[in-house]
Amino acid sequence: MENKTDLNTYIYNILDERSSDNQLCKILEILDVKLILEQENLHNTQNCIEYILKKHEKLFMFSNQNIDKSLSQKLNRLQHIYITDLTEKEKINLILKLFQILINNKRYYGILTSYKIVAIILNNFNLTAKSRIYNPYCFIGDFFLGLISNQDVTLGNIFFDEKNKEALYLFKLVYYFITSRHLNENNIISIESCKEKFDIIITNPPFINYEPNSITTLNLDPAYTKFKRNNSFLLLHTAKNLLNNNGAIAIIIPEGLIHQKDFRKWLSDNFKINKIVSLPAEAFKPQASVKTSILFLENSIKQKNYSFEYALIEDNEFEKVMHTQMDINNFISNDYPEVLYNKLTPNIDNYIEKYFTKLTNCVTVISSKTPDIKYNLPKAYIDISSINNITGKIENAKYFKTVEELPQRASYKVNTGDVLLAVTSGALGTKSHSVAIVTEEYDQSVCANTLKVLRPGEMVDPYYLWYFLRSEYFLSQVNKLKSGSTIPNLKDKDIKSIKLYLPSLEEQKAIREKVIHYIESYENSQKALLESENEIKKLIERRDFL
Repeated sequence: MENKTDLNTYIYNILDERSSDNQLCKILEILDVKLILEQENLHNTQNCIEYILKKHEKLFMFSNQNIDKSLSQKLNRLQHIYITDLTEKEKINLILKLFQILINNKRYYGILTSYKIVAIILNNFNLTAKSRIYNPYCFIGDFFLGLISNQDVTLGNIFFDEKNKEALYLFKLVYYFITSRHLNENNIISIESCKEKFDIIITNPPFINYEPNSITTLNLDPAYTKFKRNNSFLLLHTAKNLLNNNGAIAIIIPEGLIHQKDFRKWLSDNFKINKIVSLPAEAFKPQASVKTSILFLENSIKQKNYSFEYALIEDNEFEKVMHTQMDINNFISNDYPEVLYNKLTPNIDNYIEKYFTKLTNCVTVISSKTPDIKYNLPKAYIDISSINNITGKIENAKYFKTVEELPQRASYKVNTGDVLLAVTSGALGTKSHSVAIVTEEYDQSVCANTLKVLRPGEMVDPYYLWYFLRSEYFLSQVNKLKSGSTIPNLKDKDIKSIKLYLPSLEEQKAIREKVIHYIESYENSQKALLESENEIKKLIERRDFL
């Protein structure tokens, strides 16, 4: 199409604005960035992107209706649309911003793999023009955006699989926008029926369990039937047959799966482990909070004795990383993750051992549900989402008018001075582990069973207990004790085995004052920041008015 000024008219003729996919029309406006630059008198591509996103933010979401077959036909008719000469980087940034809006609006379900994680994975492979690459669960092309930036990779050697119809159509659009080419249908294959062999498989699959009828055709080892419904395990089981000799796979899985001895043994029996990268719990927020790891595996002859690299990324900026070497025999033994955390966690000096005691010696763990909850309406309902992870304050408690409205998880009545500890969450054992102090405002409220009520005795200050439950020493204990492959959890017996560092009441008082000062300073800084933002907003509004 030579006449660029007719672009939008052309698009709207193809995709009727009255149809269920009218939102896609708005997305397609982005395809001619230069036209909008000229029309709106904007100065550069970045300004244009920001203008479009601001103008159409509410429209960048799909309707609840499924995208029908007609959309596929409509997309195929877009081959004559003029594609602007944006740089590759500009195109990629635009696509990433676009899909982040879709996801943030919670109208498009899936998890976007950040470019930092994509870079970690791709940098661990020796990619060449001959490399045959398969990306099951390609979503909207997270890894594709990274792959095309590597000039050594041949596009025709990249294969995809996406079970979500909407995601596949969108991925086709991404492919076309970046490459100005339509995706060859031969490059879209189903993992269940795939007969191809690949050099590299990369994937971030959804963490779901399949129903039994979906796996009846799989020839699973009876010894590992406990994992047979786990999507990560099934994909690894299938990938074993899809890799060439010495082929490699990188897969993101729930970290809790690695903590199961049977799974570690199966892994070591079927692959050579090259590397494990433990990602921060915040890596996929706000879409998911499950603690995850990247497995780098090789399809090669089993080795009895070798070591592999283990990397622990401690913060979501991916700047603080600890490395160690893990012996394969220790990896599959009962000592794991004990060996791991002994390596990565600094030893506590021997002289303070006398100050340690069992948590339950001075703190009561409320384990029995409060019986009168069903009859007496509590002041408020508190769950994990009610807790500010930074200050430990309860900020978003829910209020109900009748007892019948209370969620089934409402379990424990709380008193002023109680400390609430998350026992079921993807953030268990991380710096985002939810811990809260019950203030007078929430006395006689009720909390969910995803939280455990810790009631300090006379020898423990509540603010000190909150401080301790955020310490590296406590978190390292949690990481040794937690269980669960998808969502980690702490059982009552685990909590009762936790050791508490108990200084004198005088020392606890000093720590309490510092904790309160820290909370107040943080809140004051946030208040000042909000006031500054409001002032800037008023100035902008005034400027626009003038």
